[in-house]
Amino acid sequence: NISHEFRTPLTIVNGVIDELLNTQTEQRYTQSLEVAKRNNLRLIHMVDQLLEVSRLNAESIIIGDFNASDWLAPLCQSYQTIANDKKIDYQVSICEPILIHGNQQAFEKVLYNLLSNAFKYTREGGSVNVVLEELDSNYQLIIADTGIGISKHEQANVFNRFQRSESLGDAAIPGVGIGLALVKDLVTAMQWNIELSSVVNKGSQFKVTMPKANKSIDELPTSNNSISDSSQIALLTEEVKVHEKAAPVRKSKFMVLIVEDNFDMQRHLETIISPHHQCLVASNGTQ
Repeated sequence: NISHEFRTPLTIVNGVIDELLNTQTEQRYTQSLEVAKRNNLRLIHMVDQLLEVSRLNAESIIIGDFNASDWLAPLCQSYQTIANDKKIDYQVSICEPILIHGNQQAFEKVLYNLLSNAFKYTREGGSVNVVLEELDSNYQLIIADTGIGISKHEQANVFNRFQRSESLGDAAIPGVGIGLALVKDLVTAMQWNIELSSVVNKGSQFKVTMPKANKSIDELPTSNNSISDSSQIALLTEEVKVHEKAAPVRKSKFMVLIVEDNFDMQRHLETIISPHHQCLVASNGTQ
């Protein structure tokens, strides 16, 4: 009930961090501020997801016809910078016109979550493909990646809240397992359909089937992308930076082993300890 109260102070903190980043030139302070920004964005994103889950539980989604022809391709292309940074081959193929029966904001959230997951779980040098094709009475959206994949026995539960894939292995990828549950809830609320096919270490493919609008293109003016400030893209952009290699640390007489599954916490502990001792870092006990 109070989750919406978190967003204002978090947004203020984010603005202050941005201001400091724009004026700070010393690298040691810049790196610390980037860690603060990344984790603050993570909080904002989690609050956004909680708010959306809360709304879905409290009220029904308004369903109608909308024209996505002008904004869908640019929204998909907004991930190109992330693709370039991760050296991911990113291809987008979208039919036109795009006249859909559903809810525009819900569709945007579905798209953001599926695309963000594809980029988050695809390793450097992999590929992400987005295809929207027109069928007889439906549109079919396919988002395919060559990421870590999801095992057969986990696929049945992947749309449940707070479920995270064991396929993550040693990958220190943060998350609490709300995103795909939210996607499923939104798709169900609009009476759409979503299917998943995946193979571990080969990738995943999500297929969303959505009905065509009842109105014609002349009756539906093109609408603008309504999410002007997406915490999801901002967060993903910051998380791409996380896996840049850290500078070599000064060695000393003692060795400290840090075992921590959160990459930012790893880096934070290493920053504190490394001026005094040599560090070894692992994401889990097995590693």
